[in-house]
Amino acid sequence: MGRGLARWAASPTPYRALLAALASEGVPPGQAKGLAANIYHSALGTWPGEHGGGHGH
Repeated sequence: MGRGLARWAASPTPYRALLAALASEGVPPGQAKGLAANIYHSALGTWPGEHGGGHGH
């Protein structure tokens, strides 16, 4: 697991942790949710909020 992924994927709430990580890197709030959803899907293979992903949703 890369350092970026490690910052959020193991969190009990990975989507929220990813949003926080993006905000800390200066991603504008208006872009953060869409970008986070796309990163989440690319990394984990499910969309945020989908059940059955095994990541505490």
